[in-house]
Amino acid sequence: EEALMVHSYGYFKTLAIQATMPYRLWEFVVLYFLSASVQAGFGIITRQRGILVSCRFLIILPLPLACVFVSMFPLEWATIASTTVLAYVACLLYIAILHGVIPFISWLWSWLRDRRRKHQGHVDGQRTLVLLLWSTSVIASASFMFLYHLVKRDEVILNWKAAIAVIFWSCVVFTSGVLLSLAARTDDQGSDPVPTMKADELRTASTSGDRPSPRSNVSYLQMVAAVLGPTIPFAVAGKVAYALSLVSTGGQKDDEVFATWESEQWEGRGLMRLLQHDLVRCIVFLLVLNMMLLMARSSK
Repeated sequence: EEALMVHSYGYFKTLAIQATMPYRLWEFVVLYFLSASVQAGFGIITRQRGILVSCRFLIILPLPLACVFVSMFPLEWATIASTTVLAYVACLLYIAILHGVIPFISWLWSWLRDRRRKHQGHVDGQRTLVLLLWSTSVIASASFMFLYHLVKRDEVILNWKAAIAVIFWSCVVFTSGVLLSLAARTDDQGSDPVPTMKADELRTASTSGDRPSPRSNVSYLQMVAAVLGPTIPFAVAGKVAYALSLVSTGGQKDDEVFATWESEQWEGRGLMRLLQHDLVRCIVFLLVLNMMLLMARSSK
């Protein structure tokens, strides 16, 4: 079949078709996570995060990463050539996010903060930011989920399953906000991002790949945001749709078979019985992740 495609479309067009098939999206997400983790890990260990370092990875990383991926996941359609193309695009996307999107978000946040400071004379601390972000996440998630089913004229139900679904949505929105706040930080402690590096130091750290000042450790949190930001939405997309259905009577009725299977897999009482629910386990994971991110965000 591949030989027939090459004969019909040519090698490079066949390669492009194979690399852009919708069913290969999950492969792209895995490749992005792997490539971003390698680059972020190298940057954190060696304290090098310049764009030239990222460009070196763009050259040397895609082929070995594709070989490792194909050996770990021997899929019928995953050839070395097409997987290398996906790995190259994944590395390119990480570079675009780390050195393009995140600096823009950081600049925009600093500009908005400065304008707010001129009018109010202060900037809220991290505790206020967390409380505001969590309350906004809960209200926005609950409102959207119930309005969605009301518009569809589904019968809405309020019970513990619906509550767990709303909490899960809130955790996902809250995690996205925390990652966005990491991307928005410049070089400070807490939630008041104030640039403290000189212009020539920033220019050197961003272009040469030399060791940055210890005061620029916030850049490593931005690396974490670049790794997790695009990955988490794809990782929880299916569970988000599943949780949305649990707010309606029909969705909970359809969930009875899966709930019965889950209860058979988990035995025990108390906490173990509570953890038998897939969404509860995801909520615990997201809460622990957010706690770690907020602790890193507030540290020097």
